[in-house]
Amino acid sequence: MNDSSDTEEEVSFKAGRDGIIILIDATEPMFAEDASGSCAFKECIIACDQAMMHKIKFSPSDLMAVVFFGTEKTCNDGNRSHVSVLNGLQRPCIESLNKLRTMHQSFSSDLFKENYGHSNDYLFGDVLWLAQSMLTKCITKLASSRIILLSCCEMFGKDDNYSQRHANVRANDLKGNAISMEFIPCVPGYIPSDFISTIMQIVGDSNDPWTVPRSLAIDQLEDIPNIVVSVVGSQDQRSRVIAHLDFRIGDNVSVPVEVYNLIREEGGPKKEKLYKVTNERITSKVVHQVQGVQPAVFDEEAGDVSFSESPVIGTPAMAAMGVEEEPKTVQKVDLDKTVDAGEETARLSMVEYDALQKFIDTGLVLLGFVPLDLLRITHHHSPASFVYPSRSSTSGSRDLFAALWHRMGVKEVAAICSYTARKGMRPRFGALVPSGLEKDKEVYEYYRKHHINAMPDPQGFHIFMFPYNDNISHLGLPGRPSASSDQVAAAVLVLKKLRSPFHPSQIPNPANETRWAAIEALALELDRDSIRPVIDEIMPDYEVIDERLGGLAKAFTRSVYPADYDPSAPVKKARAPTKRALVKTEMDELDLDLVEAAMKNRKVHTLKMDLLKAYMRSKGLPVAGKKKQELVDEIYGFKYL
Repeated sequence: MNDSSDTEEEVSFKAGRDGIIILIDATEPMFAEDASGSCAFKECIIACDQAMMHKIKFSPSDLMAVVFFGTEKTCNDGNRSHVSVLNGLQRPCIESLNKLRTMHQSFSSDLFKENYGHSNDYLFGDVLWLAQSMLTKCITKLASSRIILLSCCEMFGKDDNYSQRHANVRANDLKGNAISMEFIPCVPGYIPSDFISTIMQIVGDSNDPWTVPRSLAIDQLEDIPNIVVSVVGSQDQRSRVIAHLDFRIGDNVSVPVEVYNLIREEGGPKKEKLYKVTNERITSKVVHQVQGVQPAVFDEEAGDVSFSESPVIGTPAMAAMGVEEEPKTVQKVDLDKTVDAGEETARLSMVEYDALQKFIDTGLVLLGFVPLDLLRITHHHSPASFVYPSRSSTSGSRDLFAALWHRMGVKEVAAICSYTARKGMRPRFGALVPSGLEKDKEVYEYYRKHHINAMPDPQGFHIFMFPYNDNISHLGLPGRPSASSDQVAAAVLVLKKLRSPFHPSQIPNPANETRWAAIEALALELDRDSIRPVIDEIMPDYEVIDERLGGLAKAFTRSVYPADYDPSAPVKKARAPTKRALVKTEMDELDLDLVEAAMKNRKVHTLKMDLLKAYMRSKGLPVAGKKKQELVDEIYGFKYL
């Protein structure tokens, strides 16, 4: 078995699950309709629907619950009055989505009042207690626990001193259990009352009076779903730690750090093997078997003991011999594994392989420093990760990290490190590049100007992985024509007109969205007309582009292409050259740097036969009737002549 793929596997995103409880106010003010006929409660249900779809796509292991408070009906495990649990704390599923979609597609205030009713005779502290109980009693280990509160009211439940004290006590309990809470007002221009401001101040453990953040304020009711989805997705992979490591700076000096993934590939759902008859999921199990060995047979004439190996059961040879013995099952620990090292393959037992996995400790090891000018974009082998001091750092370690970050920024150097994220992973080499240098240089100058002896908070390091030497190809590229000053000026004018803000996370992948729309339609048993349409936002808006450019596009074309160039004319197919002309062309256009680089890296055998023959002809060597290996040997021999 070759486990090179296992050891080279990138660090997967397994940093724990997120538990979210969405508390929706179900009192009568939430059902007041605006000029367009929409109400805040309906938009909240739509927001829950979209939030669950977001979790299914990007974080299917996270848990989510939807709870109504302020209802006449009571439906919860804690028997808290006027609180109804629509969906318990669980992974988003088809049943939960069907409940939400049925509710907002056939929404009616009278129907909701008939099924649930409205009541202001509840204790907001009971609502917080129920949410805390659902999160703390969850058998699944949660990396983060959050509550999202949706309401347009200034006062929640009974308006008396006991209710307020009770709510404050429950808010302190949330803070003690590390449960955060976000309040999204469901009305434009919401001004928080002293009651909700005190609750949010206690949960957030802040001394400043709480106000509605600008990112959570709405201008109209249709903004509620987008804000809820953004809050739900705020704890996605970018905000979760993928590794807790020790950054070893020197002898007996280390700083605990956390590693984050800034970007990762967006993929579709995994394929599942299903049984064609019952459509049930198929589970596979790998069983290792060896050929059966017959007992020892003593040959009197030969005078020695010989062993004969039996063929595998099920083969014609086995059937002809009439052997009914099944092959022996071998445990995985009894197998040997191979590891590729350089150009050789080493065979190891499981004991040796396990020892090899534990030979290198996990962590970041500082090897040295290089100027930032020596780093090239071609050195970046994979997307960069982000390194930041651990939140549970010991006293002084954060200051040491900040000092290293600051001095590297002043010296304009990068740190070369050995990076091992987990046990069994081969060490990688990368460069730690300080982040946010320009901004924090100004902060440091401000500190020094006012004689403040403090270090500015570090912005962390970007770690860029280096490729191995075998992954680097040295290509001899032909010379490229340079543009004139008029062509550069015309291109600059075009780029200025087409410049627009862009971030890849803001544009969905149309292929993945189409796949998810089809899966959603199959899971929810929707007809063809009800499939969610997918808009390809990658395609450019040609009308807007033409309006912005005007005559600049033609001016750029005239400066680059010849006067008789017609972009709409059909392309003329070039005639295939004869064999004699082809040989001459190869000799004329041969790039000697390519062959020289292959000779230097001992990669001549990877070049094509025609290229090797052309190189031999250019050196005046005969090539007629020779095989590729003979050409390779002669090229290596010619190098050392």
